[in-house]
Amino acid sequence: MSCGGKVLLVILSMYTSISSCDNLYKSMTLVWGYPQIINGKAEKIVSSSWDECVLKCYQEDSCTLVHKSSSGCDLYRFKTVVSARNPSHPYREDLIAFKTLLPTNTCPINPFINSSIYTYQDASLITYNTTITYSVDSNNDTIINFNYTTLKCPTGSKLFIRGIIPVCLSVQYFTNESTYKYCANLTRASALCKKSGGTLTGPANGAELQYFTNVSLTATKIAPYPDTSIRIWIDGDSVYVARQWIMEDPTHNGDAAYPYGSDAPNSIWPGSGLYLYFFPTSLVDDYLTTSDFLTMNGGLCWRGAACRLDMKIV
Repeated sequence: MSCGGKVLLVILSMYTSISSCDNLYKSMTLVWGYPQIINGKAEKIVSSSWDECVLKCYQEDSCTLVHKSSSGCDLYRFKTVVSARNPSHPYREDLIAFKTLLPTNTCPINPFINSSIYTYQDASLITYNTTITYSVDSNNDTIINFNYTTLKCPTGSKLFIRGIIPVCLSVQYFTNESTYKYCANLTRASALCKKSGGTLTGPANGAELQYFTNVSLTATKIAPYPDTSIRIWIDGDSVYVARQWIMEDPTHNGDAAYPYGSDAPNSIWPGSGLYLYFFPTSLVDDYLTTSDFLTMNGGLCWRGAACRLDMKIV
């Protein structure tokens, strides 16, 4: 399978069923080339064919790149390779295969156009993030650069991947110091996220929606309100025009993944904000941003805020 130019093919591409990720495909991109700058010792893979070596890298999260040379196969793990060179034609000697996540399971025409990323977590929930960028030098060789960060989500939050952006999501709750105990308005919800080092956000996909739902219903047990009364503020404020939402967080693609009810949103004036509620299923509706507690329907409490928190470098 040819992908044109200096790229041979993208192999071993399959759906990566990581619950915290968008639908991305873990892939190995195979090109002519060799490691250029290394920052550690490679592992020599013995008694193994090249295909088996590539498969080993594909299966092991910590593997970044494998290199086939006349002496065999070398495996480079997280942080051990800084850059690799993909020489221009007619170079046809060594091969490398590096791991990435792609938005489709088909071979891209030119995988060197956009940056890409590969992220994984270990048992301690430390996140290892490899960002791959590309440049072309004066010889028309492609330089593949590997940039590494080691990150951890704050306690009480969970890692998700939005496109190529790792984010930490959490539901933060109002304390009993509110005017109505445990309930507060949209302005205080935004401030609550910022106080925790983040921003108000909303679900970008079904997995995030399920997370916000599960966490909200579990943590609300400390408040004196039933599950049916709980509302969680999410990103979206009709500041100027009714039902035209101003978003704080640019990473969740607006309200594209918001599960609106059949007649929602239905505000006719600006000044309404979006919120999530949970019965009989998780749905999104809008109400006045000044709302904190309503006595109607047995009492409705805007209990907290969906937040995107900053990851911490470790």
